[in-house]
Amino acid sequence: SILLSEFTIKLVKKELASFGFGIATPLDPEKRGSHISLAHQKGFEISLALRDAKVIPDFRPPTIIRIGLAPLYTRFIDVYEFVMRLQKIMVTKSYENYSREDVVVP
Repeated sequence: SILLSEFTIKLVKKELASFGFGIATPLDPEKRGSHISLAHQKGFEISLALRDAKVIPDFRPPTIIRIGLAPLYTRFIDVYEFVMRLQKIMVTKSYENYSREDVVVP
């Protein structure tokens, strides 16, 4: 769990910081669980775009996207692919195709 989260944090800082992402999870591995929380002003819209990119995040209002890193079935390549999919969403700005108004809760 610690190795996966360290890898995720490093990749996010390297590949996504220029898109306005911040790490909302404690950087100290002794103070975090097996998930990473990313903060972005368009977090809700990005989380919807991630779902369509076959990534299932957890969204926490107002700006937090959480990604679970279960070491029993999450591989380092899975983390890399997540970051690359998120980077593609940001480069193409596909998150702009989503809005809070589009979501209907039954």
